[in-house]
Amino acid sequence: MHIVVLGAGPAGLAAAWELVRAGHVVTVLEQDATVGGLAQSRHRCGLWLDLGPRRFEPVDAEQLAEVRGLLQSELVPHERRAGVRLRGAAFVHPPRANELARHLPAATVARAAWDWTKERARDAIRARAPADFASWSTARRGRELHELLDGALAEKVYGIPAERLDAGWAKERARTEPPHVFHYPARGGIGAIARAYAAAIEARGGEIRLCASLVRVEHRRGRARRVVWEREGVERSLACDAVVGTLPIAELARALAPAVDDRALSAANALQHVAMLYVHLEVGEPRVTPDHWTYLPEHRFRVHRVSEAGAFASADAPRDRSALCCEIACRFGDATWRLQDGAAARLAIEDLALAGLVERGRARPLAVARARFALPVHELGWAERVGVLRAAIERAPNLITTGRDGLFRHDGLGASMRAGRDAARVLIDRAPRPAILAAAVTRRAG
Repeated sequence: MHIVVLGAGPAGLAAAWELVRAGHVVTVLEQDATVGGLAQSRHRCGLWLDLGPRRFEPVDAEQLAEVRGLLQSELVPHERRAGVRLRGAAFVHPPRANELARHLPAATVARAAWDWTKERARDAIRARAPADFASWSTARRGRELHELLDGALAEKVYGIPAERLDAGWAKERARTEPPHVFHYPARGGIGAIARAYAAAIEARGGEIRLCASLVRVEHRRGRARRVVWEREGVERSLACDAVVGTLPIAELARALAPAVDDRALSAANALQHVAMLYVHLEVGEPRVTPDHWTYLPEHRFRVHRVSEAGAFASADAPRDRSALCCEIACRFGDATWRLQDGAAARLAIEDLALAGLVERGRARPLAVARARFALPVHELGWAERVGVLRAAIERAPNLITTGRDGLFRHDGLGASMRAGRDAARVLIDRAPRPAILAAAVTRRAG
């Protein structure tokens, strides 16, 4: 079987690796000039800068062993730590009651305690679970802490009031909270994992075509038969027996038009996404914060999260200074997205100085990266729209999507890779064994 994988991100590479090991002929199409999707790393001034996820949390022992076998360098375990800076004080995340009582004003602590007590009483008699994120978060922490922490941060990231966000994604994220230990390559940044998978796929005879933008997926008799892609303004096509789509589900639906109906296209257009600016700064201090991630929920900051590259202890990282990654959420194409690199760096430095994390004169920009589809906006009704799209895509039984929405998973790199692996195994289980054998013989003969 010839299988086309759309996207060379973590899910796409994991799917392609599973398929080539099973003897299939695999072609991976990736619109960027490098593999990895969001899981990429750049080398600047002796530091590896991760452009998206900064942790690998294996979902099972099989996945951990697989990555260790493919990497040329060691995977170093780290304890996951996160903190919050709020009103000049630092807390662990999620905050503990004794820390809040010690650092926040007494009146705020009293209101938070009273709110929490009321919500516990309401929870005992509540008939049904809250539908929106604001109600769900308030039920967990009380109104005061919701407005200070969860609600403020959610509104900064997603750009809409917490009352309009669906509680379903938050419940799922809380249920699948990542483990407290993650892994990080000793050399090469998190992108080393993607590069190792790509090298292994090509060594097994798989093909990865970069700078290949998807145009459409053509159907015949209800099955995907051909993928049309474009490079440098020239359209090309690939005949295939099956397709694995790791793109956002709305993009896949549009690529299937006109096979999908108007209702599905309407759902695709209604789905919104958060874009992300990643601003990397170098500061002349060996450690800026003891946490891997520091959240800034206050609205006066445009930066909502900071992470430190040195905290992941890359073996070849300089020990006399730190590189900070500042995440700024925005909408694709808005004023923040269009900021020049220098302006984005100045904005990040100003926020970190106000938060007390750096001194203005000691920070300098290293790189600015942009991610167009960083996070889905889980508005009320989002789950129903995704369901409409999945139903439209599943009309082609040989087109397999990864995950619920085809986007990088909140719960880490390992979960994205598992989604790709599971999608590949669906095709492997469906394929007749003689077809697999014939494909393997043809590939070796070629």
